[in-house]
Amino acid sequence: MQDPVRLPCQVANWSYSDPVLAAEAPKITDWMQAWGSLAGLLMSGIAAIATLLLLRHEIRVRREEQRDQESAQARLIIARLTGSRREATDPETGVDSGPFVALTWEVINYSSQPIMDAQVGISSSKYPQDDTEGWGDEYVDVIAKKFNGSTELSPPVKVDPLREFQPGNDFDISIEFYDAAGLNWLRKNRETPRRLLPSSWEPSRWTRFKFGFWHKVAALKWKFRKIIWRFWPPDKSDPFWDAPPF
Repeated sequence: MQDPVRLPCQVANWSYSDPVLAAEAPKITDWMQAWGSLAGLLMSGIAAIATLLLLRHEIRVRREEQRDQESAQARLIIARLTGSRREATDPETGVDSGPFVALTWEVINYSSQPIMDAQVGISSSKYPQDDTEGWGDEYVDVIAKKFNGSTELSPPVKVDPLREFQPGNDFDISIEFYDAAGLNWLRKNRETPRRLLPSSWEPSRWTRFKFGFWHKVAALKWKFRKIIWRFWPPDKSDPFWDAPPF
C-alpha cells in the first residue's frame, strides 16, 4: 500500500537552519533624518512667529500714520490764556486789585481749514468752582484764523494781590472742536489732541437674555391671566390693573 501524498498544507513542522535575527537598531542616518525634520519644524515655527510679529508691526505703523494724518489739523489749533480781569482797580495807582472775576483767552487756527462748533472751557485744580468740570464753556460756531474771548469766574478767584498772574500754573484751558473732516477733538493746554469717538452703548448678552426671558414670562402671565386671577386676584384699585404689562 502506497503512502498518501503529503500536501504542502499538511506540512506542520518546518525547520530553519539559521536563527531569526532581532530587529535592526536605528542607524545614524535615521537619527540625522529625524533631527533634520525636527529642526525644519522648529525653523518653520520661528519663521511663522517672525511673520506674525512683522505683520503686527506693520499694522501698528499704519495705524500710527493714520492717526498722524487724522490729527494733522488738530495739532495746529492752539488755545491759550492771555490775561485776567480783577474785581476792582486801585484809584491811586490804576492797578487792578482784588480777586479774579474773568480770564481772557484766544484760539489760533494755524491750519488752512476752519474748525467748527468750538467749545472753550477753563478749569482749575487749585481754586473752587461751581461746576466740577470748570466755569462753563464758551461756544464759537466757526474759527477760521483767530478768535478772542473771555470767561467769567463765579465765584471770583481770590489770590494774593501782589502775586503775579500765572495762567499756566493756576488754570487749564481746553478746547473741543470739529475739524474740516468732521472729526471731534479735545485738546487741553498744549497736550496732544485726543479724538473723541461717538459713544455707542450696546447691552450685553446677559442683559438681552434677562430682558427676553422676563418679557416672555410677562406674556405667559397675561395669556393665562384668568386662571392666575382665580388664585391671586388683581388689585382693581389700580386703573391699569387690566392693561397688558408690555
